[in-house]
Amino acid sequence: MFVNERCVEMTAYHAMPESVQFLLYMKDYLYSLAQEINTCPYYSQSKILRAIDSFYKGNENQRQTVEWWLTFELWRRSHTNK
Repeated sequence: MFVNERCVEMTAYHAMPESVQFLLYMKDYLYSLAQEINTCPYYSQSKILRAIDSFYKGNENQRQTVEWWLTFELWRRSHTNK
């Protein structure tokens, strides 16, 4: 039986939690955002970039770190000029 690889890929994608799907969709934006935080004293840019890299390389354990950082960064930006 022939299995369409794209169909299998989409099925696997839809089986993922929505938060993982969201982070996968936002990959380019997260890297861009992380590049801009080098002047923020609240967290280490290198640690954030390592967590993002690790998550996108398949380390599911980094998902909460990436979600926390993204949530905090968006909140911080909504309360400052940047």
